[in-house]
Amino acid sequence: MWLGLWGIIRAHGMPRPDLKPLCGIRPIAATRFPPPGAVVRKFEIAAVQKDLCYNRYGDHDPEGLLFVPLEQAEEVRRGRRKPIPLILRVNAGDWVEVTLHNLFDPNVPIRWNAYPSVPLNTPFIPGNRVSLNPRFLKYDPVVSPGVNVGWNPAEQTAGPGERVKYLWHADREYGTCLLTSFGDLRNHRHHGLFGAVIVEPAGAKHYSGICAVEENGKEEAVIAAPGVETFREFVLFAHNGIRLLDKEGNLIKTTEQGLEDGETGGHDAPDHEDTGEKGYNYRSERFFNRLRRVPLIDKVFDSKVHGDPATPVFRSYTGERVVIRLLMPADKPRNISFLLHGHRWRAQPDDPFTRSIPVQGAVSVGNVFNIEPERTKCPGDYLYRSGSLRWDVESGMWGIYRVLSRGIRYHWETACRSAKQWWEKRWYEK
Repeated sequence: MWLGLWGIIRAHGMPRPDLKPLCGIRPIAATRFPPPGAVVRKFEIAAVQKDLCYNRYGDHDPEGLLFVPLEQAEEVRRGRRKPIPLILRVNAGDWVEVTLHNLFDPNVPIRWNAYPSVPLNTPFIPGNRVSLNPRFLKYDPVVSPGVNVGWNPAEQTAGPGERVKYLWHADREYGTCLLTSFGDLRNHRHHGLFGAVIVEPAGAKHYSGICAVEENGKEEAVIAAPGVETFREFVLFAHNGIRLLDKEGNLIKTTEQGLEDGETGGHDAPDHEDTGEKGYNYRSERFFNRLRRVPLIDKVFDSKVHGDPATPVFRSYTGERVVIRLLMPADKPRNISFLLHGHRWRAQPDDPFTRSIPVQGAVSVGNVFNIEPERTKCPGDYLYRSGSLRWDVESGMWGIYRVLSRGIRYHWETACRSAKQWWEKRWYEK
């Protein structure tokens, strides 16, 4: 009987259940080495522990975790460089070789925290292993996924003092791609362990000012590519569920501020998905700090009264093409939205017949968007924020988009970039 059953299984192409997929032909064939002549971008990345300060008022995450370029790791840990989320820019068609180094201190354990709360029956013991998984990019699912699955032989995570190498292929222009660590999703990402790969058009140059740089990990860059109109790019990570302490070391709970005897919450009882603070790019500008200084709600966004917020202040020029790379890497499943006051954009950027929208809704964990706002004719400061004023915006999820008039600096940078591009094209054509 068993021999007959085995014959039926083989006839239908089903594998023997007792065989481990460690030998023989693998079911999914994938390239493990770049083809000859391919462009390979190599990155050395480190995972580090760092007390992340979110604003000038002293709100901070003493257990912050983040990915940084390896050569910047010591400067970031010592506070000599302002930390930002990891941004890797590559071009369509590039192969991406990433070596991830785990620089966590084995003597500094990652603690389990009851807040922000998650409805679990028992505490989830934190781990100290890290990995990288790229959304959309192609890779061998056995040796470079960043996830340990089944009997696959290649270890995908790195413990303290270890390193692991990945090979990915940016086969086409994806724009925004999320980088996720699957070492410990529960205890790592709300402390800041995430990043992004931005896949630019083929042959693109990444400019910082007038200089093209090979590796540009900044939040803002100018992208110039053959056959594509030059554009200014902003990378914005919206994250919530952040565990923040104030400068006195007290746990911040914006959703429960203003409690009185017998009440369960400042705005009705918050559930698990609302707990934790909010921000952009490891920065937050809570109303509480500003109102304590100047208790006028009509001045809460005013830079003349409070100065610019800690959140990114993005700058562009009138009439300039702008693309916003929006990601939500962590941590609560509560949907948010994204608004840029005074602007609209196409819901589907590649579809000329799509509708024009003033707000991007349904932004949840793992979502990415490529937003190209209509070109601004009027210089000034424009507010970008979450669509939820309650808890999101008052917890610090807002910032400023500053549009400048086209002055001498704009014309100088544009002329220098154009001359440099012309010379490079003339040289390479020879």
